[in-house]
Amino acid sequence: MERGARESSRASPSPTPRKGRGRAVLMDVYSIVGFVGMACIIGAYAYLTSSKAPNPYILHGTNLMGAALLTVSLLVHTNWPSLVLEGFWAAIAIWGIAKAIREKKGAQQP
Repeated sequence: MERGARESSRASPSPTPRKGRGRAVLMDVYSIVGFVGMACIIGAYAYLTSSKAPNPYILHGTNLMGAALLTVSLLVHTNWPSLVLEGFWAAIAIWGIAKAIREKKGAQQP
């Protein structure tokens, strides 16, 4: 192998080790952040499905956190359809939180 070929292969190392010969495959921090975001969204959906009267702050706050974490991951590991989806997911969560705040203020007024 030529010297230039060896240097170029070292110049752009993979962020995760490749699988083979007993080495484990490690994820980068952005993938882990994305998995945490995914868990938030799945948890919020399970909470909505299992609760008779879900707290909108918990539901929409968890969805917003999940969308934000997945967006961080998707900014590094770009997948445009998923990134757009997370933008809408976050917008709907913000709308839900704003609606809950308005309803709470309306209920407090005589």
